[in-house]
Parts: sequence; structure tokens; C-alpha cells
Amino acid sequence: MFRFYSLLIGYAFGHLQTSYILGKTFRKIDIREHGTGNPGTMNSVDVMGMRYAVVILVIDVLKSVAAYAVCSALFNGAGASFVFGDASNGFLPGIYGSAGAILGHSFPIYMRFRGGKGMACYLGLCLSTDVLMTGLVLAIAILTVFIARSFSPAAIVSLVILPAAFWFIRLKFEPFYMEVVLVILSVSCILMLKHRGNIRHILNGTDRKLGKKPPA
Repeated sequence: MFRFYSLLIGYAFGHLQTSYILGKTFRKIDIREHGTGNPGTMNSVDVMGMRYAVVILVIDVLKSVAAYAVCSALFNGAGASFVFGDASNGFLPGIYGSAGAILGHSFPIYMRFRGGKGMACYLGLCLSTDVLMTGLVLAIAILTVFIARSFSPAAIVSLVILPAAFWFIRLKFEPFYMEVVLVILSVSCILMLKHRGNIRHILNGTDRKLGKKPPA
């Protein structure tokens, strides 16, 4: 049952829609009606500016980390730098908690399931599980940004590399590692679907490059 409760708790955390709330509170706008229409960090850069975008990124990462930590604390879990109780459930409670946060961020009820693409929350899941592995994946993603001159390919690369990296390097030594990897892989597939528009642009050669302004 802790799996269901962890998903539910995480889903509640995910409903903290930072870009939407900040946009409504301080800029009196619905960010979904501006720019690309995505209530996430990248669109916030264009619509509200870098200062807002940094705050949005940090909070979206932290809400996933918080979901991971709370669920680990409640259900004898463990993470990259903490252990709760006897840690008998390993990474599972936290992974399900962060997965719930990603789902809540991407499909919030009060926004008619029109949420962000979940990459900041995904980063929070990764950091909670293994900081060094996350650093390696981030390094590859940053290299991809410089090579492709675009952020979208880096997001896609991260969604592909991370489950594989955790499978082959990190989680095979942990309890329930098969289930953990399957949950991470499932989340990656869901986020890949959220990025299908970006994938289409990449394949068509119309992906927005660094330094280019968004279409008016």
C-alpha cells in the first residue's frame, strides 16, 4: 500500500504549479496563454524573465526532492544521502513519491491536466537517488546543448540515458532495483510523450536554437 500512498502524496506536491502561481500572483498573467504555452522553466524565461525562471526551476526541483524525502521518511525508505528507519523499502517510497510529483506537475487537476513537461521534477528525482550519477547525466546533457545549440535534444537525451545509467551502474546493487528502474523508465516514457512536439521539431529541423527569440 505504501506505493499508492507515496504516489498520492507526491501527486499533491506536484500541484504546486510554480510558474502558474507566480505568473498569476506577480505578473497577473496565465503563462499557458503566452509563449509556447508550457507552464515550465524554459517558457518562463521568455515570458517572465530569468529571475522568475530561476525561482521556478529551484522550487520545481525541490518539490520533487521534498516528495521523495517525505515518502522515504513515512515508509522506511532511503535516498542519496539519507536513510529512514530500517530502510527496508530501499528507494521505492521516494521513487514513487517523486514519480507522483512529476505526474502532479504534468497533469494537475485544477489546471485541467495542462501542466508542465516535468523535467525539473525529474531532476529532483535523480538528485534524491544519486547525486554523482545525476551529475554525469547533466554533464552529457550540457554537452548535448552545446553541440545541438538547443535545449530540447538535451532533455530527450537525459530521458534516455538516465534509466539506462541507473540500470547498469547504480541500482542493480539496491533492493527492489528492478521495480525502481521500471518506475523510472515509466516516468521517462511519460515525459517523452510530453516532449513529442519537441521531438517533432527536432526531426523536422525546426527546433528553436539557442539565442533565437520565440515566435511572436
